[in-house]
Amino acid sequence: MALDVQSALAAVEALNSDDAPFTVTTERTEAGGVVRATWKVWDTRWSSLLNAGHLSKDYELEVTLDAETGNYRFTERSTEVREGAGAVGDGLSANRTTSHTKGKFVVREHSTVKAPSVTWQDGTGRSWSGTFSSKTVKEPVLGALRDRGWRPKHDNWFSRLLER
Repeated sequence: MALDVQSALAAVEALNSDDAPFTVTTERTEAGGVVRATWKVWDTRWSSLLNAGHLSKDYELEVTLDAETGNYRFTERSTEVREGAGAVGDGLSANRTTSHTKGKFVVREHSTVKAPSVTWQDGTGRSWSGTFSSKTVKEPVLGALRDRGWRPKHDNWFSRLLER
């Protein structure tokens, strides 16, 4: 059941736009193709009289297409870095935490930063708020593939749950 790889790659590339919160790149391979959808930017810094901090998040969805079987499989990668420094009690404190996740997961999170000075990718101000949901990336990318006949190897309710 060979499917048209070029049509599938063109369909997911068409999801790229200035308004989309993610970018899509594609690559033709011997076995089919690879699609990478990456969250554009989540990077915020803040400071006040007594403390400063930084929050950065990255997310990537990688989908591998097997042209011979018409199946796809996907892996998600997420990295988060939180840094902070400031006055605590009668001393100073500094910390940095980094977390990496790889696999299949469903994520929805919201972050808010309020401080006298907040800087993010689009500007500056006194507060910043951002929402991330893996569904925002997975649904359009995997939906475009499904619309062209592509399916995960095990197409059942559980695999569809992870595609959200």
